[in-house]
Amino acid sequence: YANHYINQKLWDRAHRALTEAETALKDSQTVQAFFVEKWTAILNYVQDPGSKQAASQLHLVREKAIKMRHWETVRQCDRYRATLEGDFGLFQHLYFGTPFESFRHWLAQDWPSQFKLPPKYEWRLGDGRKGPSYSVLEGDFDKGTLKGGQLLHRLVVVLSSDFYRPFRLAALHYRLYPNDYFNPVTSPPRVYDAVKRFRQWTSTHHIPVVIIENSGSYSLGASSPMTLELTLERPKERGVFLNIAKLEKHLGDGPFKVSDVSEVLGTSERSSRRLLQEALSEGLIKRKGKGPATIYEFDFNKKAKAA
Repeated sequence: YANHYINQKLWDRAHRALTEAETALKDSQTVQAFFVEKWTAILNYVQDPGSKQAASQLHLVREKAIKMRHWETVRQCDRYRATLEGDFGLFQHLYFGTPFESFRHWLAQDWPSQFKLPPKYEWRLGDGRKGPSYSVLEGDFDKGTLKGGQLLHRLVVVLSSDFYRPFRLAALHYRLYPNDYFNPVTSPPRVYDAVKRFRQWTSTHHIPVVIIENSGSYSLGASSPMTLELTLERPKERGVFLNIAKLEKHLGDGPFKVSDVSEVLGTSERSSRRLLQEALSEGLIKRKGKGPATIYEFDFNKKAKAA
């Protein structure tokens, strides 16, 4: 009720609801008791965002949420701070670092004025300094490039889609293998192997990005300052969408052949033809001609609908 009343700016009703909840949960150590503390802090802050006491209370709730690993509370605290303080940097961090369309919609509604997001966002890992910059879309890590759409690239795309909540094993498996059911016996080793292979790859190429595992959940970190470059229009994790986006970047609007695909993606002709066939079935490209004279073009209208 308090959450609902806060959204409607019915402050007195929100206070009464929280008082009743606090009384009902007196001496409770459950997460529900923490929610009373959380929404009380948010209510005080939205009523008086200029109050140092209210800001300090919200900060303490945020720190407590980090210790409890309650990541959505951390995200919500940042949401209120960004919009009420007019912190556009934090707003961008939330927008690019949140995989939920509904949350981004709320952010846009909350923002006090018109805004224009940049096409790219730099997510700094490590100690906050920029360090070397790597493109997630391209899989370009200077000393080594991940092939678009393949397992290790999909792993980076998935883990970089949420700056707040680490991915539990089952959720990560679903995002890496969306067409496969999760099997508690056979599925975990597939995720473990992907993580192991990625760690071996970064070690071989001396790339500072690391995968952190904590209590069965996975997130991205860095062994030294670095930046991941993210795009506003995130590609789907499926290889065909990632690869078509990469081809568009390198080939532009003009027609192209199978040999062009092989050159850009570094794949064999057979793999390139298989990719093009899948892109055709998704409506992402059009085909003209037959045999050696066959050319392909991007079908921007159908691709936009598919995305």
